[in-house]
Amino acid sequence: MIVKVKGVIEKALERKRGVSSSGKSWASQEFVIKEDNERQTILCFEVFGEETLAELNLQVGKNVELSCVIECREWNGKYYTKLKALPPKNT
Repeated sequence: MIVKVKGVIEKALERKRGVSSSGKSWASQEFVIKEDNERQTILCFEVFGEETLAELNLQVGKNVELSCVIECREWNGKYYTKLKALPPKNT
């Protein structure tokens, strides 16, 4: 499911980096956004990949509108939901 998220970046969490089992480098970072809606919903979303991080150029205090995909995974009988930002479309 793809959702639109619009609001102000409240927090940028520490960038994570690593190397996959196939030897490729990866990076991800989570951001907290306060949505521009009646309830001012606070959400945490992940951006994956150096290119996507550079393209989105997210900074604390910046107003943004993003498309995100909602993912859910099960581990040991518990379910974890993640909101992942999609790379911007090239127009």
